Amino acid sequence: MKSYKEIDGWFDYEDLYEKFSNILKDNDKFVEVGVWKGRSICFLGQLLVIKDKKPEVFAVDTFKGSQNEGVHLNEVDRLGGSTLPVFKKHLNELGLEGIISPIEKESVEASHLFEDNSLAGVFIDANHSYEGVSQDIKSWYPKVVENGWMTGHDWDSEEVSKAVNDYFDPLRKLVIHYPPSCWVVAK
Repeated sequence: MKSYKEIDGWFDYEDLYEKFSNILKDNDKFVEVGVWKGRSICFLGQLLVIKDKKPEVFAVDTFKGSQNEGVHLNEVDRLGGSTLPVFKKHLNELGLEGIISPIEKESVEASHLFEDNSLAGVFIDANHSYEGVSQDIKSWYPKVVENGWMTGHDWDSEEVSKAVNDYFDPLRKLVIHYPPSCWVVAK
């Protein structure tokens, strides 16, 4: 494998991850929540290698697929119960093991591994239900440093956009729609 493009998955925010690769500095910490088989985070990793940057990048997922999405469950079953071995294989083939660290945990549980105000950025693309997105934001937003950013995918989903707005509107934080389907909030 030579490119993230060979990895099965959904990824339409290359421009946003290109910006992340420019912003991230050595020793910054970045978390992607919801990894599937690693297409997007491997793209980011490849950019960081090209730019000779060394932030700490973490890939948080249960690696068991979304429990409410049959396509995910069927694929996970086909793979023997987890996408983690496939993800690790992709990291190995692309030479990204030293750049991206997988964390096999539920999102909220994984957030406890990080101190508040310790992450340059968090990207959320896991459970797409209102409750799931709300919990992810509530758990991860305190982990983001001042002037850091929280972002996510599936802005076009009514449940996702409602959860994002319901959390950030009372905080008077501007939610920016980043086409085609992402959202961004600066802390």
